[in-house]
Amino acid sequence: MPTDSPDATGEATAESTPPVVRMRLGARVTALAVTTVCALVMFATTAWGNDSWFPFAPMRMFATAADPNGVIEILRVEAVNENGQRMLLSQENSGIRWAEVDGQRDKMAEDPMLVKTLADAYHHHGPHKPKLIAVEILVSNYQLEDGSLTGECDTVLAASWYEDEVPPPTDGSLSPLSCERGFSSW
Repeated sequence: MPTDSPDATGEATAESTPPVVRMRLGARVTALAVTTVCALVMFATTAWGNDSWFPFAPMRMFATAADPNGVIEILRVEAVNENGQRMLLSQENSGIRWAEVDGQRDKMAEDPMLVKTLADAYHHHGPHKPKLIAVEILVSNYQLEDGSLTGECDTVLAASWYEDEVPPPTDGSLSPLSCERGFSSW
């Protein structure tokens, strides 16, 4: 009588091993063809692809380095709530990853209602928190020299949304164009 349990010694018996099922010739040919096409596409797009073709192209952003004597950009998102308090929006308090914001930065600059989606995400993530009346996407450009920060920095407003079409007064808790806030948003 076949058994699916170990014998008295604890060893699996020959009867408990399932039989090997072999693929038919047509299935093997199809599997080999699909694998070959995928491999060829991946290798070919390595030479011509860009990040938007992933996974059929390399993730270029991880394959390059900043110029050690160039400029690096640090993106941050700040908001003003209905109490006039300026704050940093983060992935923790909004649920939005900054890579997604950075990838949509140009579209957000053209359409402030896209920036408003960050305020909506903040409210959805914490409905008990004070309502946001302004959201600003700021980019700080830091100068490097031999791979180290020189202290030179320039911050620009890349995109914004204001509930009342004008920047609201704030309590002064953050300076929106200050470079000192740049690294704290990471």
